[in-house]
Amino acid sequence: MVIGVLQFELLIPGAESLKDKRAVVRSVRDKLSRELRISIAEVGAHDNPAVAMMGAALVATDGPRAHELLDRAWNRLKELRDGQIGSVRREIVVPSREDDVPPHEPDAEALASEMLEHFNADGGAQ
Repeated sequence: MVIGVLQFELLIPGAESLKDKRAVVRSVRDKLSRELRISIAEVGAHDNPAVAMMGAALVATDGPRAHELLDRAWNRLKELRDGQIGSVRREIVVPSREDDVPPHEPDAEALASEMLEHFNADGGAQ
């Protein structure tokens, strides 16, 4: 599993109100989400009508696929008509195998003992 993250600043020079900004943000979010099947959201600069901090994330089976999808997202962003792209940060996260937690098999004897203690603490069958 590989996680791709793209954070970018969306500059909206024509926006005079937060309503104008929301229309552009919604358009960008819906287009990228629909076309590329990635998650995208406004993550900062909520009160500034001329700027939106955006974040996009995806999960892929391998690094090349994650890079390909981030490249496609970047190419779509460069084609925007209603806004311009400011700063961009791109990151690929590969969780280490050390983070994998092996499946936990409950100890049947310990579980039975715990259940018996709980049963006895509640006064047994009523």
